Order: sequence, then C-alpha cells, then structure tokens
Amino acid sequence: MRLVNRLGTLLLGCALLAGGLLLIMEVLTVALGRQSVLVDRAAWYDTLTGTRLADPWTRTGIVAAGVLGLLLLTGQLVRWKPDRLPTQLADGWHLQRRSVERQLAAAATAVTGVDSASARVRRRGVGWWVQVRAAGDADVAPAVESAIRRELGRLGASPHDHVGVRMSARPVRQLPALPGWRTGATGWEAGLSDGAIRVLWTVLGIALTAIGVVGLIASLGALAGIDNGAPLLWSGLLRTWRAIDPWGLVILGVVGLFLAWLGSNLLGRVLQVRRHPVQGDLDLRAFAGQATADGTASPGTTRVQGARLARGFERDLARDPQVRRASVTLVGTAPQPDLRIQLRLNSRAGLTAVRDHVSAAVERFRTTSGLAPRRLDVTARIDAAEPVQVR
Repeated sequence: MRLVNRLGTLLLGCALLAGGLLLIMEVLTVALGRQSVLVDRAAWYDTLTGTRLADPWTRTGIVAAGVLGLLLLTGQLVRWKPDRLPTQLADGWHLQRRSVERQLAAAATAVTGVDSASARVRRRGVGWWVQVRAAGDADVAPAVESAIRRELGRLGASPHDHVGVRMSARPVRQLPALPGWRTGATGWEAGLSDGAIRVLWTVLGIALTAIGVVGLIASLGALAGIDNGAPLLWSGLLRTWRAIDPWGLVILGVVGLFLAWLGSNLLGRVLQVRRHPVQGDLDLRAFAGQATADGTASPGTTRVQGARLARGFERDLARDPQVRRASVTLVGTAPQPDLRIQLRLNSRAGLTAVRDHVSAAVERFRTTSGLAPRRLDVTARIDAAEPVQVR
C-alpha cells in the first residue's frame, strides 16, 4: 500500500502541475486575444450549462466519486503491514519485518520433512503474531513449531507470542528478495514520509466521499435548497465574467500558478530525498563544560563535524564480524541528539552479542564526543541464508 500511495501521489502531482500550466496557458491566450491551444472553451461552457444535476451521466459521475472516496478511505484506515517489529533485546531495538519472516521461513524449511515454507509476522500489542505455512506432512507440525519458537527466542521475541503452523501438501511460495540498502551514512530518506502521504489520501478520500454522498442526495432532489433540474454551471457566469474583466483573468492566473506550484512541490517532495539535520562543527570541550566564560573556544579545543562523528561511529559498529553494514544518523541538536542506527547482520548473528556490541559502541561514542544521545533507535536487518536440511 505504501508503494501504491507514492505512485498515486506522483500521479496527483503530475495532474496538478499539468492542470495549473494548462490554466495559465489558457489565461495567456485569452489575454492576448488568441484561439485556445488545447481546450475548446465555448464547447465546455455550453456542455456545463446544458447538463443538469439530475442527468444520468452526472449522477453516475457523482456515485463514482463517492465510491472512489470510500476505496481511498478503506485503503488508508486499514492496518498496514509494519516495516519493523519491536524486540525485547532492549528499548529502542527493532527488526525489519521481512527479514524476520525470511528467517522464520528458513528455520521451518530446515526441519526434516519440510520442502518449503513461508511466514507472516504482525504486531499484536507489544508482541508478535506469527503464522507459518509449510509444505509437508501434518505429523511434522510440532517440530516446525518448536523450530520457530527457538528462532523467535534468538530474535528476541517473547516465548508467549502466538505461533500458528499450517501444513500443506502443495509447495509454498517463497518470499521475494529483500530490497537493497536504502539509507546511507548521512541519513538520506524520502522527502515526504509515508505518514504524511497517508494523511493526504485520507483527506482526499473524505472529500470525495462527502462529494458523492451530498451530490447523490442533491441529484435525487432530496437536499433542501438545491434544484436538481438546475445546470451544473450557472448560465449567468459569462455575464459576470465580462463585468469583472480583467480581474477574472487575474484570479484564474493566480489559481493556475497555485496549482502548478502545488503540483511541482508535491512531486519534488516525493521524488527528492532529504537529509537529516546532522550537527555541524562540534566543540567537544564545550559539551564537557570546559568552554570559556565568553563562549569562545579555549586553547586546544577540538572541533569535529557531526557527519564525521557519524562515519566514525559506523566504522566502530562494523568492527564486529556479525555486522555487515551500519548506518548512523544524528538527528536534532547538540548536546542531546537522537541517534538512529541501521544494522545489516549476517544470517546467524547472535542478537544478544550484537546488542552488547552496540551498547559498548554507544558508550564509546558518548565518551569520545561528549554528546549524550537523548533517544536511541536501532533497526536491524538480518540477511537470508539458504536453509540446511538434514535428511
């Protein structure tokens, strides 16, 4: 659904940009006294002034708008699959959901008598809800559940989390490969968050649903004060337009500029990436309370760029052979920034040992830089490995 939302937002941005540019172009052609470039203005005016609210095609369009709004609301209000899952390793620690599902599927496939398996993991409160589907005989289901629970223990899940196993005689479709590493050392990510896009489409869904409901009631003649036999466009609009000339063109030109700006801004925020505001030059002695009274650096004070601190922290994290790659982002302001860490681990990484390694690295970072991270957020992705079956 996140991908659908982003593609829909791209289309919406393109439509707003194209509509705004078209409106500006039409305003210029009218101001210069030339013929329309793309839109037959007279035909559009005649059509809208001749179409009634009670016409079948008008009612069909209103119902279609309402149905589209309901579909949008349904898609935004249902619970989405989580990108990551909380773990009991430590506060602020999470595992990438798809990597967890691949690990559980590999653990089930490694059981003797299982040909293939897939797993689904969802959040239930602070715990996990696990459903495994495996291809094999029904009598191996207890062994599969035991293997899944062992793997859950290794991943830091609660032993009381729900685990369901369903055996199937047909082969089970495997999960697709995980996407590539999406964030770099300097904390790049999409300029418009998934949450903001979700709010945008929720608002649009509410608006379209309201248009559909109110429009349908009006077209049936059941809305007080609305004549369903009236045209969609007021027939006296042309006289009013001529009476306020040239301010009508100015108003339409401003509307066109606003639509074009809105569309381009929406496209830019979806397509471009933004960089987290990392610290610039950091006076390490100032954070330790050793700055001079006037705020200037005392002799021997060391200044370090925040981005270099992040890269040094990444190298420290990557010293553990279980860590294949690390990405560190400092967000906020010194001396108490938020510390966001993304780890890519090998398939058999011991998460407890990795947690201890990260804790030690954070403590070294705190001691070296003088910064005291206010919040630690760790997301670990575990690479998949081919399961080993014993026959």
